[in-house]
Amino acid sequence: MTRAKQTFKEKVEKWRQKCWLEFAENDLARNLWGVVYKLASEKLKTRGILQSFQTGENNNITRDFQSTMEFLIMSLLPDDDPDANTEEQRVTQSDFRTTTAEVGSDVVITEEEVDNFVSQTQKKKAPGLDNLKGRILKKLHLKITPLITRIYNACWTLNYFPTTSKKGNLVVLLKDPKASHANIKNYRPITLLPEHRKIFEKTIRRKLEEELSPLHSQRQFGFVKGRSTSDALHLLVSTIRDSQAKYVATIFFDIKGPIE
Repeated sequence: MTRAKQTFKEKVEKWRQKCWLEFAENDLARNLWGVVYKLASEKLKTRGILQSFQTGENNNITRDFQSTMEFLIMSLLPDDDPDANTEEQRVTQSDFRTTTAEVGSDVVITEEEVDNFVSQTQKKKAPGLDNLKGRILKKLHLKITPLITRIYNACWTLNYFPTTSKKGNLVVLLKDPKASHANIKNYRPITLLPEHRKIFEKTIRRKLEEELSPLHSQRQFGFVKGRSTSDALHLLVSTIRDSQAKYVATIFFDIKGPIE
């Protein structure tokens, strides 16, 4: 009986290896960056299990999907509490509320610009609430680009951003499936937005860059087109090498979660 079990295990292992090799060869023949590549590079995404969370000092925990998601979202995206604002924050908010939009400039968004941004749209990106994927937009843009361009120019002139474009589909992602699912910091919220909104934002960004780029400091490297951290590193090394001092002191700041 023992010999039969051993023989069975050996045959199972033999066929397992054979099936795996056939699968790997077929998958690589179809796509070099397919499942085999993702498995080898540990890039294959796995779904995590939604974890219950402790909600307060009384050791209460979330006991169902709804309460868990509500706690997760409120922790990651807490509501603004005006009573908790500092004096500086209150002044900033007051200035923002009392700002009156001026009549838009005569800057014109061209169809060529819109076409260029549409061509950069990724086909497989998850869509927003309108469910309009990039691949569909690319097929439609030859017909609708003139109309969309007119809408963009009207929004620019009227200083208006469509309300529907401000809404998106909120998705909470697990950063590392291997890390603790009970750690709030292991989750990242993202908002899936309509493709037309993204294109409009890109046109606005380009116009702003044209106007504001000359005003940037020569020592600002982040969020400036044509500059990068490599330029900042080069400036730092050059400054140290050119210094006549015996010692050079440098202070580095690492801001935790600046985007979040």
